[in-house]
Amino acid sequence: VDADIPESDPAVIECAIFDVTLRAVDGRGDPLAEATVQVTPPAGWGTPLLALTDEEGQVTLGLVPGADHAVIILWRGFGVADTTFAPDADGTLDIECAVHWATFHVTDADDGPLPGVQLVAMDMGTFGVVGFGTTDGNGTISLRLPDTSYRVEVYWRNTMVLRMDDLVLDGGDLEDTLACRVFRATVVVEDRYGEAISRVPVVLEDGTGAVVATAISDGDGQVVFQLGEGSYEATGLLQTTYRWTKIDMERSVVLD
Repeated sequence: VDADIPESDPAVIECAIFDVTLRAVDGRGDPLAEATVQVTPPAGWGTPLLALTDEEGQVTLGLVPGADHAVIILWRGFGVADTTFAPDADGTLDIECAVHWATFHVTDADDGPLPGVQLVAMDMGTFGVVGFGTTDGNGTISLRLPDTSYRVEVYWRNTMVLRMDDLVLDGGDLEDTLACRVFRATVVVEDRYGEAISRVPVVLEDGTGAVVATAISDGDGQVVFQLGEGSYEATGLLQTTYRWTKIDMERSVVLD
């Protein structure tokens, strides 16, 4: 300074201080809500910040210096980001996390889709449940999961029909077909002369006597059931004048 600086024309000192918001995103750029974020500022700039992201995956830092900050992000108990950032402008900074989508097409043994089955993804290290859901009408389910190794189990009518270990999610989305031990059992309803009988209700019971499925025979006298491994008994019902009566056609079948 070689002259007075009047109050009417003060010197302006521009500081590298920025108004910053962090946003945690998955591999597709979609926000991660309820992720735990720890931000450690440069030495001499205060204490670390610990906060949860909102529904937009965001944490507001406010005014911070334009220098390296360390950030660690946890989601569903997994460390999904450990990096640094140095802001150079106001705004929102995206932190991409090691979180991706696993899409499963669940089928029976004949490649037919299995809608309405439950799928559970467990961490191979702890066998803790990380994600679960139910397949849609096409037998498909998508789960957003942290990158790690998984055990996947599929349940059909409360029975486990598939277990797959060491399914790895690492650096990208995954798509796979899971063929389960679910089989198609065809029941044919015929009269004593071998002629097909249509529109006959068929009741299927398991080894405990519990009804597991019912259906009506088609024009060829056939009923097709999707069933897990086990022993079953099929019974046809014939409508008489007053009531439904069991037909003498009980048949046991073992699927293995």
